[in-house]
Amino acid sequence: MGGSINRQGSIMMEATNVGGETVLAQIVALVEQAQSSKAPGQRLADRAAGYLVVVAVGAGLLTFAAGVPPGGANLNVARTFAISAVVIACPDARGLATPAAVAVGTGLGAQHNILIKDAATLEAISSVQAVVLDKTGRSAR
Repeated sequence: MGGSINRQGSIMMEATNVGGETVLAQIVALVEQAQSSKAPGQRLADRAAGYLVVVAVGAGLLTFAAGVPPGGANLNVARTFAISAVVIACPDARGLATPAAVAVGTGLGAQHNILIKDAATLEAISSVQAVVLDKTGRSAR
């Protein structure tokens, strides 16, 4: 049993589970599943990103059209402004930040022996006011 000390004699052990059937392998699988899941906020960001990409490209095209001087003498300036408009209006920061935050949150939790079921649970934790633990093993009512 974990935490036992054998002060004399020998111990015979039998491995009942190996490889992917061990508790450690199951914990690793749970952490990977949690890191790959999507939080409700991420789903909303993904839906909005489809529209925001169109807006960002449209802003770039309008900026380019407005920035082209008569006769097209200096297209580099107009191109620079257009690329800047696309980069500023692009929703990628939100789209990358949410999965990165989920990966970091579940990873840090796992380092501190806290397993988080999925991204939605991680998002819901922010509203928790108190945690009650019963170390006797009996269910609390």
